[in-house]
Formats: sequence, C-alpha cells, structure tokens
Amino acid sequence: MKSSDLRLLLTASGSRRLLSVGIFAAVMWATILIANAVLIAEVIIGIISHAPGVNHSIILLALLWVLRALFNAGFEHWTSSQAVTIKRNLRNSTTSKVATYSGTSPAQLSTVLTKGLNGLDIYLGRFIPQMIFASIVPFAVMATMFLEDRLSAFIALVTLPLIPFFGALIGRYSADSVARKWQSLGTLSRYFEDSLRGFATLKIFGRSHSQSKRIGVMGQKYTDETMQVLKISFISAFALELVATISVAVVAVSVGLRLVSGSMDFKPALIVLILAPEVYFPVRNAASLFHAS
Repeated sequence: MKSSDLRLLLTASGSRRLLSVGIFAAVMWATILIANAVLIAEVIIGIISHAPGVNHSIILLALLWVLRALFNAGFEHWTSSQAVTIKRNLRNSTTSKVATYSGTSPAQLSTVLTKGLNGLDIYLGRFIPQMIFASIVPFAVMATMFLEDRLSAFIALVTLPLIPFFGALIGRYSADSVARKWQSLGTLSRYFEDSLRGFATLKIFGRSHSQSKRIGVMGQKYTDETMQVLKISFISAFALELVATISVAVVAVSVGLRLVSGSMDFKPALIVLILAPEVYFPVRNAASLFHAS
C-alpha cells in the first residue's frame, strides 16, 4: 500500500473505523481458525480411538462453523456498506469543491467521480480489510503451528514471503497496463467531450460520421487495454495459487514423513496440516484483490 493511499484512507470519514474494526475482525478470525483446527483434530482422533467425549467436540465444531459463517457474512456486509459510505463522503467532498478544480478537464473530473470512485468499492470494502487480515492472521496461525511443530512453522515462515514477492513482480508489470487503460479512458472522455461541444460545426461540414468512427476506434482501444489488464490478473492469480499450493505441499510432505517415521504425534500433525493453508490464503487473497481493485 502506498503511503499516499494510506494517508487518503485515514483522512476520509469512516476510514479509521474501518481499520479498527478490521483489526478486531482479523484477531477474531484467527481465533476461529485455530479453534476450528484443534476441534477437527480432536473429532478425528476421538472417532478413531472411540473416545467418550467426541460428541461434545462435534457439537462445538458445528457451533463454531455456524459462528464462522455468520461472522464472515456479517463482516463482509459491514465492510461493503462502510465502503459505500466512505465513497459517498469523498464524492460529496469533491463535488462541493468543484470550483477549485477549474484547471481540470471536465471529462477527466467526471471520470474520477464515476469510474475512479466506483473502483473504491473493492479497494475499501475488500482489499483494505484483506490487507489487515494478511498482516495478522498468518502470524497468529504460524505461532500456533510453532507450538505444535517448530519445523512446519519454520517452513511456513520461509515460504510465506514468496507470495508477496511474486505478487510484487507481477504488479510492477501490470502497473503499466493499468496506467495505459486509464490513459485510454481519459483520452476517450476528453475526445467525446470535445466532439459534443463541436457537434454542430462537425454536422455543418459533414464530419460527424468520421468522428463517430474515431470514437469507436478509441473505445476499442480502451477495451483492448482492459482485456490486457484482465489477462495479467488471471496470470497473477494462477502464479500465486501455484506458489501457495507448493508451499502447503512442502509442509504436508514434511509432516507426512515424520508421521510415518514415528517422530511426530498424530494430533499435532493434523492441526498443522489443517492450519497450513490458512497461513497463505490471506496473503494470496490480498494479492488477488489488489489486481481486482
């Protein structure tokens, strides 16, 4: 996240509430994930060993799943509504001071107030909360893994930076495509504005049809730039998914070999295997949402 983006976020009305609630939600989510892994391990071991308290663990696990679903749905709904509120406040603040933007092209200003602010829905409603989750959840999960198996926690700690590393490499490449996309949209908006202003003159000299064709060509260029950005986003999602899958596989192979050799107990192995994907998912999802936003 750029410092200018964070500064804009903190100055917007309602943004600090989004950050504080996001931190609380990330801590709660990490607690739910850890409790879920422990309960699943206890249920599996209880069923295998015919332990008397397994029914109690199953009931707790079912209640935890209900809580997890309600918490996830409620938090996503709240962040979406909060993003709409922040976006509305930013739009009202900009339109109330529109006279100060006299040096800005009306087409460019309208693009910012429509396309630009509409893009904040995903940025504020999903990317920012996911960035908070990516900053807290993986480390809480790795701390639990460290208590159960230090080697698995060390593998996760070493492989976790690969996801933001590859995400940054792809992001540097996609930044140029995104810039070209917005440049094409700005050019199209300004050209369309100039054409509307001079439409009567163009009609008199019989040049209105050529202008419509020109606008069509520029619109197609904007479409091509957008498709290029989408292609890069799909490639980045595949690359991040591949890195996360390989990282989880390394942890699983390490746990499996030690489990077969008898140097590791079954319950810690189950807990580590269940928690391993949760180390990488928040970071991977944040990288994907960055391209989407």
